[in-house]
Amino acid sequence: MAKKFILNIFYSLGIMLCFFGVIWCYKNGKYLQGAFLVGAGGALLYFKILLMRDIKKDFKEKDRP
Repeated sequence: MAKKFILNIFYSLGIMLCFFGVIWCYKNGKYLQGAFLVGAGGALLYFKILLMRDIKKDFKEKDRP
C-alpha cells in the first residue's frame, strides 16, 4: 500500500511540473515542447485516476468482513 501512496505523490508532482512547464513553454514560444508536456501531463492524470480507483477498491475490499 505504501508503494501506491508514493506512486500517487510521484504522479502529483509530475502533473504539477507538466503544468508549470506548459506555462513556461507558452511564454517562451516553444509550442512543440508544450504539446509534449500536455500529453505527458494527460497521461499522468490518466494513470493517477486509475491508481485512485484501485486504492478505493482496495479500501472497500479491506472493510468487508
